[in-house]
Amino acid sequence: MRPIRWSERETNYHRMTLEEYLTDDGGTDIRYELVDGVLVEMGAESTLFGKNRRINAFNCSFARHLRLFSHLVDNLALREIPARLANYLLSLSQQMSNAEIVELDLPKGQLAARLGTIPETLSRVFAKLSHEGLIQMEGGKIKLLDLDRLHQLAAGKRVSP
Repeated sequence: MRPIRWSERETNYHRMTLEEYLTDDGGTDIRYELVDGVLVEMGAESTLFGKNRRINAFNCSFARHLRLFSHLVDNLALREIPARLANYLLSLSQQMSNAEIVELDLPKGQLAARLGTIPETLSRVFAKLSHEGLIQMEGGKIKLLDLDRLHQLAAGKRVSP
């Protein structure tokens, strides 16, 4: 397959396959070809990904998603449910400029699934954190009473009542 040249592209909307998108040089002198499933630079002296913004953007996006997936797997595999919930509540607080009162952005059933548990267990963990003085529940709003201990719990450390 030969690369698409700038002069051959249509000026209107043009549907491209992923292969075409990644091999499109955007009008530069750099051209790429897909050879046996590998993207190869043709006729340029720069590095393969140096001047192609689309490939750089694709790689950055893929790396970000891979990092998020890795974090999710680590979180589900290595942390207990109270630590996962504390981490989630603290992330909500950070999204709201470190607010002390956060509002759940998911129904409890979906939140339980996201944290890798069932709604009944999630309710028990909320009650436990409330009993230990870490949070105060007010419907869908949660007041974070002890941020230091929540951070310790989120890090997987034992929290004394």
